[in-house]
Amino acid sequence: MLSDAARLVVAPILAQYTATYPEVRLELSVDDRIIDVVKEGFDAGIRYGCTVPEDMIALPLGPE
Repeated sequence: MLSDAARLVVAPILAQYTATYPEVRLELSVDDRIIDVVKEGFDAGIRYGCTVPEDMIALPLGPE
């Protein structure tokens, strides 16, 4: 089962994104636990309904 963020935020735009940018290789990891994206080696992360640590840069992916 996909997490809420994957199902509600990522899935609706994934097909269009990959069609628009076919040269970009995406690797997705879905996990409901809070992780340190830098420590774990990820380029980006989505936190759905959680706060973002002060030392991270956050941008909204949809309407607030």
